Amino acid sequence: TATRMSGGCGRLSAQHAAAVTLLFGEPGLPAFSDARVQDPKVRALRRKIVVRADPALDVEAARVTLRTVDGREHATGVDHARGGLERPLTDMELERKFERLVSSQMSHHAQRALVDRIWTLEHVVNVAEILPLASPGG
Repeated sequence: TATRMSGGCGRLSAQHAAAVTLLFGEPGLPAFSDARVQDPKVRALRRKIVVRADPALDVEAARVTLRTVDGREHATGVDHARGGLERPLTDMELERKFERLVSSQMSHHAQRALVDRIWTLEHVVNVAEILPLASPGG
């Protein structure tokens, strides 16, 4: 992993995603900011992470093995990623994810208005009606 990395590069780095998840829990957008990517703790852990493709695994599957300094190994994995076709998010989970992603750009009221409109999308004659709701000023 490159020493000088931007937040944009961090979003494309499995090592970075793993490091911030191990250090801080479930990553959100702040985990991929320039500041977090340059955080010394994150950089140090990121350098210790090795990613290997396993052609035997399905595209939605993942396996993780952690090796401690004393040589012990701890392994876990999933066959189907959360939010994928086999394990879709619930409506509530989708709404919460949306709120986390747009909270710095839209007021709670604007978020609700857009979410409510999206849930009735089948009744929208012209999708251009939704665009003003999706703008940062909402």
